[in-house]
Amino acid sequence: PNLMVSSFRPQVQSQPAVVVTLLETTGFAGSAEMRCARNPSRAMIIDAAGNSTMEASIFNDAVSLDVAANDLVRLKLEWT
Repeated sequence: PNLMVSSFRPQVQSQPAVVVTLLETTGFAGSAEMRCARNPSRAMIIDAAGNSTMEASIFNDAVSLDVAANDLVRLKLEWT
């Protein structure tokens, strides 16, 4: 309940992708899952320049990530 989606933008590439920006709002670190309507083929945490910093784990339609207190996370989801 402490994560807010502040941006959800499609990416124009050879394959369908979106970049989701998440903000932790209450000062508590923890784990989270982002559910998708379709199973993503790849999920990664990206920096402000759009470079991948680490892969996020995927299980069916859920993408798991760990969020630090007051953290801003950019998550890129791709589908094939």
